[in-house]
Amino acid sequence: MAKRGAKPKKTRKPKLPPAVWRCPAHLDGVAADEYTRIVGVLREAGVLDRTTPRLVELYAINYALLRQAYVVIERDGPTVESDRGNVAEHPAIKTLNAATIRIRGLLNDFGLSPASAKLTAPTEKSGDKNPWEGILNVVG
Repeated sequence: MAKRGAKPKKTRKPKLPPAVWRCPAHLDGVAADEYTRIVGVLREAGVLDRTTPRLVELYAINYALLRQAYVVIERDGPTVESDRGNVAEHPAIKTLNAATIRIRGLLNDFGLSPASAKLTAPTEKSGDKNPWEGILNVVG
């Protein structure tokens, strides 16, 4: 049975101020560059207000991890040989795969995957530029 009286009003969460979107001080190198880049992509796609700085930070960290694993695999090769002569997949491949899965999930949450873009229309026009162009520049 419903309670009597006035119903409580639903309040919307306020938008985060622009100052919150500064790159965290503990991120450096590839992670800091990617944080700054993805914030720009999210802003241009009109979906920046739909996420949190913490998720963007997680994305940047996983992107840096993916790049680091890729460099190790390029240096050592896709397989490693044990002291007994057994050949196995390089352990960094698991790191690369895990980071890729996390990045895909976060990009989906951001509305930057083709499937999620259909579900979440941007709040502002992004012009003729493609927001997905160069989203995962793994090599370069």
